[in-house]
Amino acid sequence: MDERQALGLVENLSDWYLDKDGGRRVPWPALDRGFNTGVMLMDLGKL
Repeated sequence: MDERQALGLVENLSDWYLDKDGGRRVPWPALDRGFNTGVMLMDLGKL
């Protein structure tokens, strides 16, 4: 992180949340893949 960044997230890489199997599953309620917030980098000093 540089001096302006305090949070770091990664993109969700799983296809499970995308409607790729013909509508048999309720797709992820976002425009795209979204972010994996289970893993976050936080610079608590900046926050």
